[in-house]
Amino acid sequence: MVCDVEPNQLVALFHLLHTRSVSAAASKLGVTQPTVSRILGQLRLQVGDPLLVRRGNTMVRTSRGDELAGRLSEWMMLTEAMMQQGEFNPAQLQRRVRIGSTDFGVLSVIGPTMRALRFRAPGLALDVTPLRKDLSAALAIGESDLAVSGLEHDPARLHSQLLFTDTFSCLVRSAHPLVDGASGPVSLDAFLSFDHIGLTVSDAELDRVSLTLQERAASRRVAINLPYFSVAPEILAGTDMLMTIPTRAARHYAVQYGLTAIPAPAQLGQMDYYLLWHERSHRDPAVTWLRSEMLSVMRGHTPEE
Repeated sequence: MVCDVEPNQLVALFHLLHTRSVSAAASKLGVTQPTVSRILGQLRLQVGDPLLVRRGNTMVRTSRGDELAGRLSEWMMLTEAMMQQGEFNPAQLQRRVRIGSTDFGVLSVIGPTMRALRFRAPGLALDVTPLRKDLSAALAIGESDLAVSGLEHDPARLHSQLLFTDTFSCLVRSAHPLVDGASGPVSLDAFLSFDHIGLTVSDAELDRVSLTLQERAASRRVAINLPYFSVAPEILAGTDMLMTIPTRAARHYAVQYGLTAIPAPAQLGQMDYYLLWHERSHRDPAVTWLRSEMLSVMRGHTPEE
């Protein structure tokens, strides 16, 4: 059979050869008898064989028709098996999933989930990519399969699941002047009286603290801007600068580096942290399972005290 036969013609031929009837094949395909007769005529020319011939009141297959009937049965079974989605088994998964994230997302969501994944899906690997401001575009084109983010997003363009809500804390050295007598959130005036380590998020270099402070942001003295905060604790240790980050991250670094976390000014509010994905991967079994694992870990995860 020549290579330019279309798949719908093969399906029609399968039914023709197995029913040996134009009317029965048309009924199964949901088309008219003239349509099936036309397809049969085209296939006869392409194959160079009548495939079906009349014997009395019935149609019988030629030798070539018998040969193709067997091959088409195998092809139909393979096609149906390929299109059917079997029961998902994470233990058998061999897949890389791309997740857009900042280092806070890795610390608070991806890291804890990764420890759980190694037991249930050892063949699953994650590629963490830099977080983009235009999350919808990155997820739509497959640059990322998922994103974990506290940035604003368009709910009309992305699916979302709230992972947690966090407050903000100021991370400082233990002998910092703000530590003495600290009880409750730092006042905004005291907060603005010290130099800051600024944190820029995504390729848009958004500084959430300055955006939230609005007109008061002009009074904020940013000594250094960083696109991630994992190296900032070492800078803080020898200075009176402060860094404002989500509380669960501040508590983690306070323990790791011997620093102190103080509640940030109330004006900075809270941050909702989301798991985001596009319709493109909404029904992907592996991505769906990974989303459920992340949510499960977050619901059972207690931030470090």
